[in-house]
Amino acid sequence: MPERTRYGDNVPRPVDIRAFITQHIHDRAPAEVTVAELVGAFRATGIGTGGRLSKDISDALRWEVSHGRVVRVGRGRYRAGRIPRTTAGRVRMRARRAASLGDEAGWVG
Repeated sequence: MPERTRYGDNVPRPVDIRAFITQHIHDRAPAEVTVAELVGAFRATGIGTGGRLSKDISDALRWEVSHGRVVRVGRGRYRAGRIPRTTAGRVRMRARRAASLGDEAGWVG
């Protein structure tokens, strides 16, 4: 029996949301990414968070900045930080999982 969480079957876990954001920012490196662009990426992919999208993105960015994977360059603007190779593989896997959940559920952020 698959493990059920409080997030439901088609809502990505916070770790998957963080991975999606981190991967999105690193895909656009060395360019800066705004929070508005991240919201658009969530909506375009169809990923829902089960809560307030802006707050979930803010929480994820705070975590990623504290771990150096994303760098805050100004209010609402971020760029790629450093990710160890092994961690980068896990980030890609989790980002794909989050995107696939969005496709299945047809969420609109």
